[in-house]
Amino acid sequence: HGRRTWERRERELHTRLLQERTLRAQSDFELSQRGAPHGEPPVPDDRTSGGYLFDRSLNESKLGDHIESLKGIGTSEHWLLDADDIQVAPLRLLGSGSFGIVVEGLYCGALVAIKISRPR
Repeated sequence: HGRRTWERRERELHTRLLQERTLRAQSDFELSQRGAPHGEPPVPDDRTSGGYLFDRSLNESKLGDHIESLKGIGTSEHWLLDADDIQVAPLRLLGSGSFGIVVEGLYCGALVAIKISRPR
């Protein structure tokens, strides 16, 4: 019973991954077809997140709204991970550097490397 459940979950995750990659490929293709004059890259319009995400001219009063906007995009684009899906093995050190350490872990049951930043 446990193995079948695991295999079903693995197939479901693989299907979701393929669906996500298909959607990304379709959107990349659509963006590439928009074109721009004189061979310039297309400018993001209001429907895309790229143009304003990291606008450095934001003042502090708008920063909270901006962070919430980033969080919403990160959730919809699956940039943000659910902590319940991650298992960190801190004693399985894979490497370290000035930025932080890399340890072994599991993400949805798959073996992964997890980078943990050092406090500033």
